[in-house]
Amino acid sequence: MNNPFIKISSNDWKTIILYAETAYDMHSTEIGGMAHAFKENGVWTIKNPVILNQKISPANCTLDKEALATYYSESVKDYNKEDLTADKFLYVWWHSHHTMEAFWSATDQGTIKDAAKNGPSMSLVVNLKGEYKLTYTFNEPIEAYINCDLKIITDKENPLRKEIKEKCKVQLSTKSTITPTLFDNEKTISPSFDFQENLFLENPNYGMADTYIDDNEIVGALYDDKRTYMIQESSNDINDTIIDYMSESINYSAFKTLIENINDKYAVYGIDYKIPSKKDIASSSAQELLKQENNKEVN
Repeated sequence: MNNPFIKISSNDWKTIILYAETAYDMHSTEIGGMAHAFKENGVWTIKNPVILNQKISPANCTLDKEALATYYSESVKDYNKEDLTADKFLYVWWHSHHTMEAFWSATDQGTIKDAAKNGPSMSLVVNLKGEYKLTYTFNEPIEAYINCDLKIITDKENPLRKEIKEKCKVQLSTKSTITPTLFDNEKTISPSFDFQENLFLENPNYGMADTYIDDNEIVGALYDDKRTYMIQESSNDINDTIIDYMSESINYSAFKTLIENINDKYAVYGIDYKIPSKKDIASSSAQELLKQENNKEVN
């Protein structure tokens, strides 16, 4: 089975590309930002990519904590709360690697792991060739990753370059100070993680010529019915394995082998669970699983 796909409009994809391209042209640096993902008719779609105040350099870029906190509150204030539940809405962190391959660096992996502590999340990295890596992450019952493909929805062209150039002038700082915040009204919310990012681009074809789809396509989406079922089934297998280990039915070596077997079993669906350390297994969530299982046996 191919990787599951996530939709993005051609304008939103080009916005990300142009942000990265412009930052590289103007400053020879990386750039990063945020976006929203909504699940509509069973398909996740990335929307509204933006940049925030950040420190940039040729090697990395770091979003300003206050700007990020403001983004979390202000960017969703006009949405209905019912549409912002984890099964319908996600924040997306995006960044780029200029002439390098699109891959997750050690710093990126740490950011993704921290983001998953707050629930499911998406992360996107692109490079100058328009290549990308898109990962959906969830953290229950243990840390897991699903590599996804982007599918572009064709829509009307918008003149983006001038707008993005203006934003890159006022919102990027190559010095130690941070430029004024994007939003007029700030609310202080303390996010539990920082973002370290990378981004560039130059290829006018954006590396996406063969991924345009009809807006009504759903088969192969991240959460089509079969994949949803398999994610749940794999989670159940993981839970059973954790319970066996916590109840001392198996040792840690056998536990690791069973997780590897589960990854092999569900690899065709793009599901990859990270093998937790002994310390991580002893977390409160694992203890709760064992408690629930013991209660079942008593009843």
